[in-house]
This record gives sequence, C-alpha cells and structure tokens, in this order.
Amino acid sequence: MESRLHSLTIAALFLALASCAAPSTMTGYAIPGVSPVTAEVAMGPPRTIPVARAKDRVASQTETDSPSSVTASTSPTAHPSPAPKPFLPRPATVPELGKLTKEAIGRVIFEAERHLVAWTGALVSTSPNKAETLGFTASSFSLMARRDQGILEREAISGAPRNRGIASAALGFTHDPAVLHLIINNVSSPDHEVCGNALLGLAILAAPETPLHPILEVVMRDDNPAAVRLNAAYALQKIALATRNDAEGLLSACVAPLLQDPLANVRATAASTAGLAGAMHLAPSLGDLLSGDTDPLVRTASAFALGEMSAMHMTDVLARALEDPDSLVVGATRGALTKMYARDYGPEALPWLKAMRRAAATSR
Repeated sequence: MESRLHSLTIAALFLALASCAAPSTMTGYAIPGVSPVTAEVAMGPPRTIPVARAKDRVASQTETDSPSSVTASTSPTAHPSPAPKPFLPRPATVPELGKLTKEAIGRVIFEAERHLVAWTGALVSTSPNKAETLGFTASSFSLMARRDQGILEREAISGAPRNRGIASAALGFTHDPAVLHLIINNVSSPDHEVCGNALLGLAILAAPETPLHPILEVVMRDDNPAAVRLNAAYALQKIALATRNDAEGLLSACVAPLLQDPLANVRATAASTAGLAGAMHLAPSLGDLLSGDTDPLVRTASAFALGEMSAMHMTDVLARALEDPDSLVVGATRGALTKMYARDYGPEALPWLKAMRRAAATSR
C-alpha cells in the first residue's frame, strides 16, 4: 500500500524572507523556516464551534465494530513560558461513542486525508491567492476535525496504523490542548507513517507544553525517512516559536543532530529553531553552516539564528557573510548584525569590522 506520510518537503514552505533583505524593523524579522502565513494558520482560527469532549458525550455501551484501515484514492512574538515538565506517558482511553460502523470510520478518515492533502497543497502553492486559499483550507479542516474529534481520538488510539497517522495529524487542527497526549503517544510509534504524521500534528497544535523527550528519541534514530526528519524539524520550530524557552536544554538537544542532516530544508529549519531557542552553545555550529554550507537557505537561516541569540562572539563570521553571493544571505546577515549592534553600518563588511574593533577596544 502506498505510504500516506504527509510531510513538508518543498523549500517554498520554509522561506518567506522578503523582509530579510533589509535590516530589522519594528515588526521584527521574517523567520527562515516558517512563513508568516504558516505561523498564523498554526495558531488556529478563533473558536466559534464548541467541541464536546469525549468524556462528556453520552453514548450507549454497545458492541463496537473493530476499526479497519481505509483505502482512499487520494493520497506577534510569543511570550516566554515555563519550562516543560518531564514527559510522563498517559494511558489512552478510547472515547465511548457507541456503535460505529466501518463505513462511518472510513468516511471520517477519508475526509481527514482529503483535507490534509488540500492543506499541504495550499501551503506549498505559489499562487498569488495562496494566503486566502490556505486560510480557507485550514479553517475548513479545523471545522471538520472538531466535528469528528471523538472518532479521530478513537482512531488515534486504537485504529489501524494508517488511520492512527491520519488521525494524529488531523487532531492538531482541533487546536485543543487536550489532544496533546494522544498525538505525543503516536510520536513514539515505530511505524514511520504514524510517527511522521503525529509530528505534523504536533507542529500544527504548537502547544507550549509539548513534552520533548519523545521527539528527542525520534531524532536520535538512524533509520528515519526524510518525511519524519522534516516533520520533526517543523514541529520543533513551531514549539520554539510558542515557548521561546529552553531552560532544560531539551529543545537544543533535539535540534543539534538535525543541523547535520543531509536535507537542506531540515538543516535550515533546525538552524532557525536554535536561534529561537537561544541555544548559544550551538553558535559555533551555526557559524560553520553560515560560512560553509552549500545551500543559501541554510546560510540564511544560520545568519538569522546568530542574530536572534545575539552571538557577539560570532560577529566576525557574520561580517564575512556580508560578502556572500546570495542576496538573501546578505540581507539576513545585515539584519542580524543590526540587531546585535542596534545600528546599521551598511551592506559592506569593512565598516562593520571597524565597528567591531572599536567595540572590542572599548570593552578592554
């Protein structure tokens, strides 16, 4: 059977760097790795439809058909939050929904995958109407996920592997923190399809309280396919955006191996996440990527990250990056230096090097 692991694999998804071509403004930087549209959608639309939790639903206790796999024809700056608590696995309880037929379950899973395909298609689209289309698809998916949340929860717990994966991704669109433990349990699945889609669900949910130990265990595996690594990097970035906190060092521990990933999109997303997390001990690795990575996407994200964490000991590397042949890298580098020095010395490296020497002499 064809794999149904949905991943964010196109470079257009990870870059919206128009504002990186100029120094920082009052509205802040564009973040290499996440477009403004993506960040807005992940926060979720305002809740207008109340969702009854599974435990509040009244259902008759009758014999339930066992779920079966369904074959479908389609395949503003966050405020700091407390450090995440240690992850303690929670036992999953299957919601009591009464008698469900295989057809009812199949309809929900099929519709969830259809929405997921539409959403990812809109996300990587280059259409001038991308923002509007993405907003409509995300809102539609959210409505569907909330409406059928009980069935999705059930399938995330006890469905066939393919159903568990799709349900885990779909539950992220409910934007309901109560589903976090269901999704995180599936992140630990040895099935790559289930694990990868659960990571995507975590990225969409973007809950500040997301436990990171299960994600760390995933990124340390040696057999992860590209889609799992991409979704892990994306989930970590969205969590970093939500928390801006790495008090326990788990976020940077998850990111560090991804900085050496063979895929440029993974390296770039991991680099910007290191900056968002303020992982200063990763600054030398980011400097190496800025000066030596062959992909401009990675170099751009590394420059952003060094500026985000105000890595003053890496300013010489940033100054040299002003001579990078890629204009986006130069723009991100200039923005990073301007943020660190609270002044713009222009696009050339020499004025910046002179300013650095003056600053060093003053500090002695």
